[in-house]
Amino acid sequence: MGNFDPSVIFSLIKNKYTLLIQNIYDKPSDYVFVFVLLLFLFVFFVLSKTSFSRRFLLFVFTFPGTVIHEFLHFIVGVLTLARPFNFSLIPKKTNEGWTLGSVSFAGLNSFNAFPTAMAPILAPIILISTFPFVIEYIKNSEHILLYSIVYAFVLVSGVNECIPSSTDFKTAFSKPFGILFYFLIFLYFFLDFTGIIHVNI
Repeated sequence: MGNFDPSVIFSLIKNKYTLLIQNIYDKPSDYVFVFVLLLFLFVFFVLSKTSFSRRFLLFVFTFPGTVIHEFLHFIVGVLTLARPFNFSLIPKKTNEGWTLGSVSFAGLNSFNAFPTAMAPILAPIILISTFPFVIEYIKNSEHILLYSIVYAFVLVSGVNECIPSSTDFKTAFSKPFGILFYFLIFLYFFLDFTGIIHVNI
């Protein structure tokens, strides 16, 4: 079995971005997504400055990001055998403020606590990697405005909610052995990627 080469995926995404940049403004309709994206960014900025008594609008605008955030917790939890349960997307008032969504785990240990808790940081990686493919689809569709609104909504909300919560950080760093384990894995791949060391497995 041949070794998996991530550079192939990186090259594909890079080529898509290159084509996107070269052709993004080849017709007036290409400006629609940019306009809608800037509009959503402005709306999020305004809502972030509102009082908590008016935050129900913010809950609506952050809902796609909350779904992505909690589903990433859930999916990684399933894959790492953390046994997720009590999945919720209903905002709740707590002593520390508002909790927009939550998922509990019955099987956290040194090996799965860190990746499960920090799973939301995968959101921007996924969104950035798929961005040129989605934009290409939108540009060639018959519903550019509608799809631009939906995608800009998901994109801005998803990036906005990708930061792990304080509870996520506490969970991730609650297992020192797990932190050391993943640090060594990261260090190995970093050294291998930069060419400082190279080991064939």
